[in-house]
Amino acid sequence: MFFCYNYYVGGVIMEKFNKIFHVDSSKLDSNAYIRLDHIFELIEIMITEYLGVLKKDNIVLKNEFNSAWVITKCKLEINKLPYWNDDVRVEIGIINNNSAKINLETIFYDKNNNVLIDALDEMCIINLESRRISRLKDIQFTDFILYENNIDLNYAKVDTLDYKYNESVNVRLIDVDFTKHCNNISYVRYIINNLDYDFFMNNVIENVTIHYLHESIINEKLNIYNKNIGNNIKYLIKKDDENVCYIELNCKKRV
Repeated sequence: MFFCYNYYVGGVIMEKFNKIFHVDSSKLDSNAYIRLDHIFELIEIMITEYLGVLKKDNIVLKNEFNSAWVITKCKLEINKLPYWNDDVRVEIGIINNNSAKINLETIFYDKNNNVLIDALDEMCIINLESRRISRLKDIQFTDFILYENNIDLNYAKVDTLDYKYNESVNVRLIDVDFTKHCNNISYVRYIINNLDYDFFMNNVIENVTIHYLHESIINEKLNIYNKNIGNNIKYLIKKDDENVCYIELNCKKRV
């Protein structure tokens, strides 16, 4: 079940883009709450459909400019996880921009309009041939509304020191997205699989920060490193000596 409502002035969206998602059994963790990777999946759905409403999604960008959006940073603040059979309203809007990047905020609400999850994504445009960053004006994306943000615009910094090797994974076909590189959600799944069953039974994740540092492509081998300091867990995913993705989790004991 879903709905969308939008208001336009001169062809520009004026209200935030909204949808309602139902938390079904395919999206659950072992405690019957929505799983972390599915949260990121819903965020990517919202980003894609919102940019589609603005007529600047990746299909349009590829066809018109041989370009595509990529997410460079993301952070997630979790107040409460949606539960099995919950209906969750999700809204998204652009809250900040410069010449080459935008920040979008995605907020998950329960049926009483309480904030469940607040997410911030930084995005830029790359040329699919040169793989270089383009400017917003290069894709004629200058006519959009900026909304007031609820989430702090600062991201936790990347930490690359004193990690230990944990395991290796290979980028498979199912990991590769429209831009022909490993999809952002796959990195989240790699670290979920790295954390053991007892972790999720005994802990609740409060916030997540992700930096997508370099691309990886099909059949490449990725090495996963981590370090834990109390309730702070950090992952560094590398391709040989190149840092590909940094993920930081803060958690608390489940009550």
